[in-house]
Amino acid sequence: ALGTDVVVATIEAPKADAVIIGRPVHEALVEAMSRMKRQRAFLMVSSSLLKNTDVVEKVKQTLDSKYVGLYEGMPPHTPREAVIEATLEARKCGADVIVTIGGGSLTDAAKAVQIALAHDITDTEALGQLRLAAPKRLPYRDLTVRQIAVPTTLSAGEFTNFAGVTDSRRKVKEPYGHRQSAPQVIILDPSLALHTPLSLWLSTGLRAVDHAVEALCSSASHPYAAVLASGGLRLLAKGLQRCKAEPCDVAARQLCQLGMWQAVQAAVLAGGGASHAIGHTLG
Repeated sequence: ALGTDVVVATIEAPKADAVIIGRPVHEALVEAMSRMKRQRAFLMVSSSLLKNTDVVEKVKQTLDSKYVGLYEGMPPHTPREAVIEATLEARKCGADVIVTIGGGSLTDAAKAVQIALAHDITDTEALGQLRLAAPKRLPYRDLTVRQIAVPTTLSAGEFTNFAGVTDSRRKVKEPYGHRQSAPQVIILDPSLALHTPLSLWLSTGLRAVDHAVEALCSSASHPYAAVLASGGLRLLAKGLQRCKAEPCDVAARQLCQLGMWQAVQAAVLAGGGASHAIGHTLG
């Protein structure tokens, strides 16, 4: 039963082709790459997961010859310079899929890397010409290298095709987006989430709650969005309280992941409100 045992499933989903829930990441990646018909995986991973756990090593061993390279860490707010570094490394490795294992900055970075690879971008100025607000934005090409996202927080950026990338020179975080830049497959592994510090898990959980509340209060909301938002709130309320009481409760972590998924879908359907506008302004 949901909330007592970990539910395992592969679910067809909007934006993403599929969301794989409940399976260990190193096993789920095999299914994801087979589904996408991809053979050369470039990993972009959290520094803490790489240094303090065996998660990344298990992934590399499982992928075997399909693992071609790794980029470690991502500075907060995803600076253009780091996006270019990862792009050049992925291109050098001949990657055909990017696998992100970590939080929102890594997820956003890989979305931008996909765009940069498709447009032969090699420097930060050229990358800036692809931002959504660029005065003479270059026409977008189809993406050839795609993304598998394995989130470790509840920020939910993997469920949208938009990314925030910071222009370090101007100290401005700017939106990037492409109709194909949402991750093609998302893996929600509740056991992996146990490695996320509780304070980070709960704080990003409140962001997921904010998605649901914003969808419910939006003037553009509608019954379908409201059902998703209400359902997401119920799962988040139960899951976050249980995680606070017992941080090692895997089933509670899954409740939070499923609540986050419903909440962000509701927010996308209902459109952003004041909370998101303030957040984008503050960065």
